[in-house]
Formats: sequence, C-alpha cells, structure tokens
Amino acid sequence: MEKGGIQKWLKAEGDELSEGDVLVQIETDKATMDFETPEEGFLARILQPDGSKDVPIGAVRIIIELFSVGWLLLDI
Repeated sequence: MEKGGIQKWLKAEGDELSEGDVLVQIETDKATMDFETPEEGFLARILQPDGSKDVPIGAVRIIIELFSVGWLLLDI
C-alpha cells in the first residue's frame, strides 16, 4: 500500500491524549484501520484534514505536545 485516505480524526486539536487513544481512522484499498497515539500529551496540530484522499503513506502528520519531553512530529 502506497496511498491511503483520512476517513475521520477522532481527536481534535487541543485534546489531551493518553497512550493508546485512537487518533484517526485511515482508509486503504482493503480496509479501514485505527491509528493509536504512541505518547501522552496534547494534540497540537493536524496537518491533513478529514476526507483527504490519495495521501502517501508516511505523509499524514500531526504534532503532539508531549507532557515530559517537548514536541513530537508523527508520521502515520
């Protein structure tokens, strides 16, 4: 799989995140998958909106403000 789509963000900018929270539902040609947050913090910025299509894998990015470390730029 080289491309996918953003079906729906389940968290919004400013939401508090716990490790394991489902962030987004990603559509592929075969299935819809949930992507979970790897760290605790706050969702600072979503860089690909709901409904985005034909997004290259690894290009879906969000910025998480971590409680303990600083910032995390996450490629999905």
